[in-house]
Order: sequence, then C-alpha cells, then structure tokens
Amino acid sequence: MFAEIANAQASGNSSTSAEVPAAAREGSTDSTYTVFDASPAQEAALRAQIRLMHPEVLPLRVFLVPHWKYLDDARIYHLHVPTGYGSLMFTHLPSRTVFIDNDRYQDESWLFYSAHRGIWI
Repeated sequence: MFAEIANAQASGNSSTSAEVPAAAREGSTDSTYTVFDASPAQEAALRAQIRLMHPEVLPLRVFLVPHWKYLDDARIYHLHVPTGYGSLMFTHLPSRTVFIDNDRYQDESWLFYSAHRGIWI
C-alpha cells in the first residue's frame, strides 16, 4: 500500500504514458487513490460517488478521521468556514487529500447529499 502512495508522489505531473498507472490510462478511478480508515461499506460508497462525479482531478488520498483529528487537520490547513456554517469534509488541494469527519458520517445517503451539493472534491 505504501509503495502505491510513493509511486503516485514520485511520478509528479509527468505526462508520459509510461509513468501513468495502467488503471489511470484505462479510465478506472478505483485504483488511483487510497481510502484510509474506512469500513468496507464506507469505502464502497466513497468510490461509487467519485465514479458518479467524474472529477477532472482525482484525490490521491481520502481519510476518514475522528472528529478531534478532523478539527486538528482543519486548523493545520487553515480551513475557513463562514460563521453559521459547518464542515463535514474538506479537500486540501495542494496535496489532493480529502478529509472526512468520520464521527459525523451517517450513511451513504449523507455522502450522496454532501457530494452533490458541491461540498467535497
């Protein structure tokens, strides 16, 4: 698993097809990013939503983290949430990493609602 991450980071923004993973060249999005700390059902729902959304740029990593860690990551990455609003997930664009507050994750219908309202990725 760590080799996949290292390879993804080492290849950078090169556009040669020899350095692009075969799955990415074939259009498969399931093997080009890694989901951490998710149950099998959560991971399946995340991957299904990303496939439906067809983002131009895929994340490299998706982390489901406990609430305290989510708040700490939001602080570290200087996430700005306007007064009166809440944040259930955010993307750190430079690292292409998605953080999801696992303590507030309800079920896949919540993910569907959040993703289609433009809240993530």
